[in-house]
Amino acid sequence: GALTGMSSQGITVHEANLESDRDTFYGFPWTLRLRAVMERASTLAEAKDLWESTNNTCGFNHAVGSVQDKDSPFMLIETDGGHSAYFETAMDPREVNAEGGDPRPDA
Repeated sequence: GALTGMSSQGITVHEANLESDRDTFYGFPWTLRLRAVMERASTLAEAKDLWESTNNTCGFNHAVGSVQDKDSPFMLIETDGGHSAYFETAMDPREVNAEGGDPRPDA
């Protein structure tokens, strides 16, 4: 598995904790999933396809970056058991308009 890393094809992954009560044993454990993304993907589209072909087991925040995707090189994925939310643009309206949110455009 992997907690963070970069592949020879320029795919980088990392995780950050996200508290969630929606957990399941029916899915691809996230450490193995991050490793699979680094092994099999060379673009964000390939990484997203692989991610969507498997199921989350628990809540985490993940990020996938790609040197191949110059216009939008990073994708954030917020997960819980059985659900993924993708954030592929800076200042995503779901974050900007969220109650209690504090997005920072210069961060």
